[in-house]
Parts: sequence; structure tokens; C-alpha cells
Amino acid sequence: MGLILLKRTKLIVLACIAIIGSCTSPNSDNKPFRITPSSEVKMKAKASDKNVYGFAYIQSEIDSALYLKWEIADKSLPDEWGAVFCDNVACFLQMPDNNQLDVIKKSDKVDDNLMRLMIEPFNKKGEGFVKLFIYENKNNWIKIDSIIYHIKVE
Repeated sequence: MGLILLKRTKLIVLACIAIIGSCTSPNSDNKPFRITPSSEVKMKAKASDKNVYGFAYIQSEIDSALYLKWEIADKSLPDEWGAVFCDNVACFLQMPDNNQLDVIKKSDKVDDNLMRLMIEPFNKKGEGFVKLFIYENKNNWIKIDSIIYHIKVE
């Protein structure tokens, strides 16, 4: 009887670990924020256009403060293009490798937590992309999501 109870307890503990692990995994759909309108931003322009903009907004899904940072995972842009990147802290004429965002709260307006890429094509056709990883700080930085900007200038 004791052996059966021990096996049953072990199964219950393993089931609880499996359930809790899947609920707190950074790869689950249970993220503390959402990216709108999409984490894949398509940007299209003519070479003669002065600028082309791509926007993504981070919206908190939790009641407590959200601490995030981003880093460039990969980037490929024609050398002739100018790029300006803005987050909820600053706009950067030279895009840094990473930056910690200001605290994000559920009560923030949507446009308070903007992630904007502006490209100046300078009459140069081409394609490029910028991929960012988004990390949450929960005693250490955990990768939660990504944003990718696809740029096409014709």
C-alpha cells in the first residue's frame, strides 16, 4: 500500500512540474506582453521616398511592472541607407547593439512603448532586415520574443 501511494505521489508531482514548467516557459503563449500590430513588420517604399517607417508596440498583459530590454539578433541593411531606431527611452541615429527599456505598465498608452525603425533609402533600391530579441528581467534576463523589420525599397 505504501509503495502504491509513493508511486501515485511521484506521478502527481511530475504532472505538477510538467504543468508549471509549460506555463512559465518563455516559449509558451502565456507571455507578459504582446506586440502589436505584429512582431513581423513589413516596410515598403520607393527609392525616391525620403523615409519609410516600421512600427511595433509593446503592450503589457500583467498588472505588475514589466522590465524588458532588446538586442539586435541580426541585421542586414544596404550601406547607403540611413537608419534611426526609437524605443520608449530614446531615438538612436546609430543603432546600439541593445538597450534596456523604461518600465512598461499595463496602464500605459499603446504608443508609449513604441519600437520604431525609420529608414532613409537615399535613392538606393534594395532589401534588408533588422531582427531584435526581446528579454524580460526576472532575476535574470530571459528571451521572450522577437521583432523583425523587413524592408524593401524599389
